[in-house]
Amino acid sequence: MPLHYLRPLSENSPDIKRIEELLGETHIPISYSRNNSGVGMSMPLGRVYNRIHTHEMNASRFDAKFPELKRAIWALGHRIVPFRFTTVQVNYNYKTKTHIDKNNVGDSVIVGLGDYKGGDLLVEDKAYNIKYHPLQFNGAEMEHGTAPYTGNRYSLVFFRTKEQGRNKRPQ
Repeated sequence: MPLHYLRPLSENSPDIKRIEELLGETHIPISYSRNNSGVGMSMPLGRVYNRIHTHEMNASRFDAKFPELKRAIWALGHRIVPFRFTTVQVNYNYKTKTHIDKNNVGDSVIVGLGDYKGGDLLVEDKAYNIKYHPLQFNGAEMEHGTAPYTGNRYSLVFFRTKEQGRNKRPQ
């Protein structure tokens, strides 16, 4: 499916305000493991590939640490994402380099939240405003990164992970 916007979110809706409140209360760690997109504050919720210990798909350690945040983000995802997703990457003030999502399958949906200016998603050198505007695109095939911004920017990226040959136990 080609890149396209989904229905915009209302930044004043109670569920969006609650997610932003929970994000503001959450310590999102610096992730050094996403070498292709740079170093920044980021954490996965949902299924992740444990490449160090088990080499299997498991629940993210952040699911148990932030259960209310996961429930709120999952509820939003089930409302706006038109496909089955396994994982949500939660980014905070993370200016990614241009990259391809090598462990994703098919389309992703990204949406920006927070009090920021700028910060468009750059997809193959074209800018897309994602602030409260979910965008569906194939991050596994299309190069993308983050435009400069000021303020506090969160992005939620809903996607499916590659699971071929890996543990496929349900969440």
